[in-house]
Amino acid sequence: MAKKNRGGEQQNSKVTESMRNRIAQLLTRFKSTDAKFTHLMPVSRTLSVLKCINNAGKWIIKDKSKLPITSYRDVITSAVESHQVILISGETGCGKTTQVPQFILDHMWGKGEACKIVCTQPRRISAASVAERISKERGENVGEDIGYKIRLEFRGGRHSSIVLCTNGILLRLLVSRGTGRSKAGDSNKETKEDVNDITHIIVDEIHERDHHSDLMLAIIRDMLSSHPHLHLILMSATVDAERFSHYFGGCPIIRVPGFTYPVKTFYLEDVLSILKSVENNHLNTAVGLQNEDPDLTQEFKLVLDEAINLAWSNDEIDPLLELASSERTRKVFNYQHSLTGLTPLMVFAGKGRTADVCMLLSFGADCQLRPMMEQLRWSWLNGKSSEKLLRY
Repeated sequence: MAKKNRGGEQQNSKVTESMRNRIAQLLTRFKSTDAKFTHLMPVSRTLSVLKCINNAGKWIIKDKSKLPITSYRDVITSAVESHQVILISGETGCGKTTQVPQFILDHMWGKGEACKIVCTQPRRISAASVAERISKERGENVGEDIGYKIRLEFRGGRHSSIVLCTNGILLRLLVSRGTGRSKAGDSNKETKEDVNDITHIIVDEIHERDHHSDLMLAIIRDMLSSHPHLHLILMSATVDAERFSHYFGGCPIIRVPGFTYPVKTFYLEDVLSILKSVENNHLNTAVGLQNEDPDLTQEFKLVLDEAINLAWSNDEIDPLLELASSERTRKVFNYQHSLTGLTPLMVFAGKGRTADVCMLLSFGADCQLRPMMEQLRWSWLNGKSSEKLLRY
């Protein structure tokens, strides 16, 4: 009987384990003193690590372990625990932007304490992309434990543990906190609770100073004395660390070395030589070109002649552009009209279609071809009205 139900038991155990993980995350946010729930509490940060391995893949853990900031994990968490303000001066590529919020989150969850981490970025695209990266590393979807909030767009809610936002969003929240303090009303009660729920503020790229960031840092510095539970983490790659440390009362500085990613340098001459060479041309496969172009049929040549006529005489570019885009072979790009000798490159250049000219040149169109001048002259004259001819 046990063998028959074996499959069903395995399926129920998977569902139960998933539910246990979710309950454990909720219990870390809303601490329970009931003894019957204590067995669901995570003992350490192994829960989040195992979740990353099962859902996101072992390759993410492997890549994270190679980051220089990984060896500074305990140093950073202990510094945050001991000081209200710290400054991390990490060189480009050390991994501070994506890893420091996770270090703090796992450390707080490992102690069984809830936390609310707000990370600021100078640009909206940075806030959204960093949130997506952190969510991917933790095997989650954006909007659950990791969210972001930018102008006219947000993912996640008040219960997200890490929220990425721009400097302007956090500044607006801090300013509204000030108005809520001066006005006695219930309308600002929710805003005050939001500010008081924040346990950690991470300001990234502090060297990119503007009036928003300077005002934001000034307000946060004044808040620290009245909010002892609030911790501030300043991060930057290139910054006058001593000046910022002095501004925040001599806060400790953690210096993390960077990692230079391999970059290949190609000059314009190199790119042109790669495009012209047939052998070992990896760019041909990237744009979908064929090394051996098939011969054009007579029927297809007539279609090209008609498309060139329409584009040159009637300014109907779409048929020729569609043929050049769909049939990515050099015999199409370098095809010359049977009477005038015009090529698609000549037509696009004559009509001022700069983008289309660049496209054909990138596909290897020959710019050395010449039209049949006499036939082209008559074709051009036949396409002009008497009024337009008087202007020439």
